[in-house]
Amino acid sequence: MSSKAKLYLDEDMSEILAGKLRKAGWDVVCVSEARRKGIADESQLTFASRADRVVITRNIEDFQYLHESCLRTGTTHAGIIICFWRPNPQVMFNKVLVVLRRVAADDWANRLEYA
Repeated sequence: MSSKAKLYLDEDMSEILAGKLRKAGWDVVCVSEARRKGIADESQLTFASRADRVVITRNIEDFQYLHESCLRTGTTHAGIIICFWRPNPQVMFNKVLVVLRRVAADDWANRLEYA
């Protein structure tokens, strides 16, 4: 069992959050670093899943729908964390960290969590 999930930050997530997560020892790739800005959410989820990365996003409507669609069709994904908007990056980091620490790296498949 690996100790930490690998992460994929959607384009609506702050690069500040990415930096804080990296500093805390998490393996993070941002949409911009993967050169995937502007690509459809379904494709982003597929890309992250193939790389075994949990998507972190603020896009509640689309990613909640994609998660439910995966459950209906038997398709798998590597996990999704939907974040509620917070103006303070430290608060956002703390909320995400609580979720990441609560779920073991090997337990993220087809899981949807809120932070």
